Amino acid sequence: MLLFLASVAFAQGAPADPPKSATVPLTLDHNRIVIDVDLLLPGGSSTRVRAWVDNGNPDLRMSPRVAELIGLEVACDRQGCSARPPNQLRIGEMRIDLTSLKTVTIPLEPRSAATVLVRGMNAEIAIPSIVLRNSDVLIDFPGREFSIGVPGSLKFNGVKSKMQVNPETGLIQIPSKIENKNYSLGLDLGLPFSFLSAELFEKLAAGHSDWPGMTGAIGPANLSGAEDELRWKLMRLDRLQFGPLFLTNVAVAEFPQDGIEFSWRRCCRGDRRPCLAQLSHRPGLRPRDGLFRYRADLQCS
Repeated sequence: MLLFLASVAFAQGAPADPPKSATVPLTLDHNRIVIDVDLLLPGGSSTRVRAWVDNGNPDLRMSPRVAELIGLEVACDRQGCSARPPNQLRIGEMRIDLTSLKTVTIPLEPRSAATVLVRGMNAEIAIPSIVLRNSDVLIDFPGREFSIGVPGSLKFNGVKSKMQVNPETGLIQIPSKIENKNYSLGLDLGLPFSFLSAELFEKLAAGHSDWPGMTGAIGPANLSGAEDELRWKLMRLDRLQFGPLFLTNVAVAEFPQDGIEFSWRRCCRGDRRPCLAQLSHRPGLRPRDGLFRYRADLQCS
């Protein structure tokens, strides 16, 4: 009996292994993925805030209120504010290390808008691609769940596609085709709408006057209510190939910016069903042309 009690006491005192993965509920805020995360306070307790999962941006960002709440030393100039980031955040029971990041960007907002990270969104911190790049990530849109784990910890059955991930930023590109021509199309789940570069947009619009189009960002294309959105050109592509998947009637906006030419939103052919998407890091890969190859699994609900 004494031996049994001692064994129980020893087991209770042993430190638990850190979890290899975590799954938390997600909500869609203007078609953007938002989850709850926990941040440490100066006194050792924690606070829960809403976080935007933004794999299309490599920069860690947070609202002025959260930066002050967790005790960051913030420096500001005319362009904005910045600080050394916190050491970690927690998603569910899984700790996400942030010590490799050099800075967190904080918008320069008046005191009355201290909770604002992105106008129109209920989120005060953005989890960037550079934080997600070394993890398995599973986004279940139909089930409204977000999972993250160490490489190899998550299981997913879907259509596999090659992908390229910039090792420095974590930004993702997928080999694709429009009108049988090859393009490198970006997978950006942080945006509620899809974009083409101005050059490609104008080329397709000139060759297809029968494709529906208009001027002015409406519906999901209205990202933040900025003035220039009134001048955005929109168009509906007849068909494109995204990795191994064929998409039809894809709405896009003209985006005059070099680099990623397309931001993916749906994977299902010709309908509006949401999708599951997993981004999986595989260790031991070597860079090719400055990019690492990852695996993307996509599945319609």
